[in-house]
Amino acid sequence: MTAVGPRLVERSAQLAELADHLAAVRRDGAGRMVFVGGEAGAGKTALLDHFVTASRAPATSGRAEPFHAPRALGAVLDIAAQLGGRFEEQVAAGGSSVDLVAALTTQLPTDGPAVLVFEDVHWADEATLDFLRVVGRRLHRLPALVLASYRDDEVGRAHPVRTLLGELATERAVLRLTVPALSLAGVGELAGGAVTDASALHELTAGNPFFVSEVLAAGEQTVPDTVRDAVLARRARMSGPAGELLDATAVFPGRVEPWLLERVAGPAYAEMEACLASGMLVPDGEGVRFRHEIARVSVEESLPPATRARLHAAALAAMVGHAPAVDPARLAHHADGAGDTAAVLTYAPMAGERAAELRAHREAADQFALALDRATAAPEAVSGDLMARLLERHAYECYLTDRIDEAFASRQRLLGLHLQTGDRLGEGDTRRWLSRLAWFRADRETAEREAEAAVRILGGLAPGRELAMAYSNMAQLRMLAHDAPGALSWSDRARCLAEDLGETEIVVHAQNNAGTAELLVGRLDGAELLERSLAAALEGGLEEHAARAFTNLGASFTELHLLDRAAEVLDRGIDYCRDHDLDSWRLYMTGWRSRMHLDRGDYQRAAADCATVLTNPRAALPSRIQPATVLGLVHARRGEPGAWPLLDSARAHARRADELQRLAPVAAARAEVFLLEGRSDEVAAETGDLLAACLELGDSWLAGALLVVRRRAGVEDDVPETGVAAPYLLELTGRFEDAAAAWEELGQPYERAWALIDARPDLARGGVALLRELGAGAAADLASRELRDRGVRGLPRGPRPRTVDHPYGLTPREAEILALLAEGLSNAEIAARAFLSQRTVDHHVSAVLRKLGVDNRRDAAARAADTLGR
Repeated sequence: MTAVGPRLVERSAQLAELADHLAAVRRDGAGRMVFVGGEAGAGKTALLDHFVTASRAPATSGRAEPFHAPRALGAVLDIAAQLGGRFEEQVAAGGSSVDLVAALTTQLPTDGPAVLVFEDVHWADEATLDFLRVVGRRLHRLPALVLASYRDDEVGRAHPVRTLLGELATERAVLRLTVPALSLAGVGELAGGAVTDASALHELTAGNPFFVSEVLAAGEQTVPDTVRDAVLARRARMSGPAGELLDATAVFPGRVEPWLLERVAGPAYAEMEACLASGMLVPDGEGVRFRHEIARVSVEESLPPATRARLHAAALAAMVGHAPAVDPARLAHHADGAGDTAAVLTYAPMAGERAAELRAHREAADQFALALDRATAAPEAVSGDLMARLLERHAYECYLTDRIDEAFASRQRLLGLHLQTGDRLGEGDTRRWLSRLAWFRADRETAEREAEAAVRILGGLAPGRELAMAYSNMAQLRMLAHDAPGALSWSDRARCLAEDLGETEIVVHAQNNAGTAELLVGRLDGAELLERSLAAALEGGLEEHAARAFTNLGASFTELHLLDRAAEVLDRGIDYCRDHDLDSWRLYMTGWRSRMHLDRGDYQRAAADCATVLTNPRAALPSRIQPATVLGLVHARRGEPGAWPLLDSARAHARRADELQRLAPVAAARAEVFLLEGRSDEVAAETGDLLAACLELGDSWLAGALLVVRRRAGVEDDVPETGVAAPYLLELTGRFEDAAAAWEELGQPYERAWALIDARPDLARGGVALLRELGAGAAADLASRELRDRGVRGLPRGPRPRTVDHPYGLTPREAEILALLAEGLSNAEIAARAFLSQRTVDHHVSAVLRKLGVDNRRDAAARAADTLGR
């Protein structure tokens, strides 16, 4: 097949940059990854095609397509089919991203670098993006230039690609390249005299190369009103069978195989050469596709509804039963386009199960949602059992991907079905699930009510796994309420029943609850129980239970101030959840990691983790409490505005959750900010009731934190001999030097600084200096005022070490802005993430560029990667 290729104009700089990257891979033997961004129609594909052809390097490519829900591992499957061998076997077997990258390394040529192209990753599924993340972190083992194109105008701050770019921002071998719009001169060069008014063409198209090409190809003497008009004018010139072939091709996102297109287009397939010669279709491997998705969509949307449905139906009929089997996601797409409810109800659930197997849980949820939409619209076509299965599967996949409100709604519908049919077992188990989801919605009242109902209903039936799980759910709620005795009692009931039933999964769940409850009251034996639960979950492939174990271990170690152990567990757990598309747990752990960073005095990383959670629109309310508290403290300690909206939000969510583990840390944080602002008279009312609860339940760390902040506010409390964690007890009993030593051993510089400040004057000066080194300017200023009132002189003054110590002299806030610049965020997106006005961000960005000595954001991002890598 032959085709007309597009001209490249004003792209020599981008081609040269890609050539330099390939030369670096050849020279160093280590890979590079380049994200190639540009608006739709900017010419990303044309640029990459030209580069691959000119490079003469062995190249393979894969493409994501805009199906209702993307094919799981779609682009990776394309590349695997071309490479074959162990890589293809691992992909087919559903191996983890780490396993896939290891297998890919063995498939690449040894005599020179290869080029791997992933096109249109803005449409990619989560499993593909996870694969790219692992590739980006293992480029030193991969002698390849990896190119990933995406529409940068469609990737907002909550888009998974934006998250991926942020996660790889500190990898030196991961770079970005922008494909800009054409200048007026470029439009004129591309037009080559075909139009008399190049400026009008430039104004219409905004310099978009595809738009320019379509207008020129339409052959009109005047510039059309819209680019869509130009595409359709070009289509109109392809009359007869050639036009019919274009119409048939338009119902296939991405590439379509010749055998399939011939079946759908019929005799019109004979006009393939004419369509290729027109430039509207181009070869793609063994198939063909529209040169650009914009053109395909324009043609498809112009089809009469009956024609479009007929073509989708023909495509579905041709693919069903074909050998080798067609991806069920494609079948579901065409079934939906054909309006074939029965086919959607057959293939969308199949596609959902396949996506879940490949850990593409978002895509699985979308496929089950498609089936549910059809089932709801045509209830007469759906049995009660099928509707129940769809609701259950949709709810579970939404739960795994932090779409909690959707999961809750589906479980409520499922409960209604069980009530209608009198299915008491189903009702009990669904109420247990509603309890769990209500907790994620920070609705403790509903969580408790549904949990009790589940135990009551299931307890009246023959003992089974549902009852064992209901017991374990009660244990979990008791554990989250810091009721260790209650948690241990319910865990024991769940474990005994589960062992009798041979239900390993529930034994793991109960061990998790029991281990966490032990840790909550300071018994470190609980860590062994949790680690056994984690090992069993990992060995058994129980993804959710593994995520839960990682979460509870990491959170418990953080609460117990075992920060090194917390860091190791949380990093592992977050990576695991990323690899397995478990967003609920990833976001929750990221919030706890922000607390760990705060306690270590790393405010920049703490703020970055907070932003990851708080800017994610799908983050559940419990996941938001910790990062809102932490970011509020970061702002307050630095002397920056914005602390109170965060702390007010945290308190509102914590009150709704009504759990001590959430209420007490928020109260302690608010009390600290009252102190920093000179409002010490408000501390007692904020903390009194919660202090009593902490002492009653035996939480020595939370009790200690509240007692110390109250002492600093001038509140006189009786100090109990037991029930207070050692470093706090040392402070409360006046042994400040010993307290400082204890905090130093725990790796918590902020608390150490305050213990030093309360010690003798020579140590107090060091405490103030330490606060300034941390970037806690407001805290240092408060401490200095208090020490001067006590007659201490010679306190640190002048330029704060927090600014001088940065390699480029950035303030902590400027360093945070630089990290967000490295994620490729616009000033508006930075403002939303950092909770600042856009005007303030504009000033910060200008200051960052000036201090770094660079002229643009891309060079600043490169400096950021260098700085964070130190």
